[in-house]
Amino acid sequence: MALYNVIKNGPTISDKHVGTVGAHSDASTDLWLDGAATNPHR
Repeated sequence: MALYNVIKNGPTISDKHVGTVGAHSDASTDLWLDGAATNPHR
C-alpha cells in the first residue's frame, strides 16, 4: 500500500502524523526515497 501511495501521490504525505509522538510519527511531509544510508534525518 505504501508503494501505491508513492506512485499515486508522489513523495509527500499528509501532515496528519507530522510532529506527533509514537510509531507513526514523521518529522516532515516529505518521504525519503533514496535509502536509509543517505537519509540525513537518521
